[in-house]
Amino acid sequence: MSFTSPEVLPDGIVIMMDIYPYSSYSSTQMLFTLRDTQQNNLVLRALFDPSTGLITLQQDSNPSWLTVLTTTAPLPTGIHSFHSKI
Repeated sequence: MSFTSPEVLPDGIVIMMDIYPYSSYSSTQMLFTLRDTQQNNLVLRALFDPSTGLITLQQDSNPSWLTVLTTTAPLPTGIHSFHSKI
């Protein structure tokens, strides 16, 4: 699913989604990514680490990723809603 904006969003974006982490999966799970429109590069990604139960938002800081936010409370696996304004 892709969405585009005709202009810069001065107040950021609001992302609302339902996530379903795999309870038997032990590796980090990618929840979503955002790409730029010029070069189609990944610029932001959200990861769920089942070993800690934390969600991390990372921004592309070529050649590595910079963590910009990590949740403070672990999420148990199952059905959850995560709402964040970026």
